[in-house]
Amino acid sequence: MKLIALGCRNCGGPLEVPEDAKYVTCTHCRSRLVIKHSGSAAHTEKIDAIDRRTGRIEEQVDNLHRRKALAELDRHWNIKRETYYHGNRRPPSRIHSLACVWIVVLCGILWSGLIAGATIGFWRELQGLGAGILVLLWAVGTSIAVSGLRRCITLHRAAVTYETAEDQYRQRRSELAGELKDEGSD
Repeated sequence: MKLIALGCRNCGGPLEVPEDAKYVTCTHCRSRLVIKHSGSAAHTEKIDAIDRRTGRIEEQVDNLHRRKALAELDRHWNIKRETYYHGNRRPPSRIHSLACVWIVVLCGILWSGLIAGATIGFWRELQGLGAGILVLLWAVGTSIAVSGLRRCITLHRAAVTYETAEDQYRQRRSELAGELKDEGSD
């Protein structure tokens, strides 16, 4: 068996190892070494240094996977978010739905007041067809107000659904972003 002369990568001490050996422990400093062969030349490298580099590479790969997951989450949210807009430029909001309720209620009160005022003021003069028209106007106003309230309830539900989905997205994004490691901190 042919021996080759090498130097310890840690302490520089001389080593003689079989030429087909892959690992050696330095007899001088007890460092664990790997033997690297390249053509006719060979050298040693500390296994601990390889382990540290491998650990850093694993962290970088993990970070790449996390960044990819973060980008994928953002992409999916952008697609999903558009489904909540229903053709609007802005997402649904509770404030918008509450404003809608107030507008519908105020219009309903105004409409009812106008019809009631007209009914009280003209009831004696209105006979037959005129009274029927006022009742019809009141019924139309009431149905419009009910339809408006339904729309407001729909807007409110959409706003709550959107806010819940957005909260879930932000929470998951925060978790993924928190798992990212600073790659320059070694």
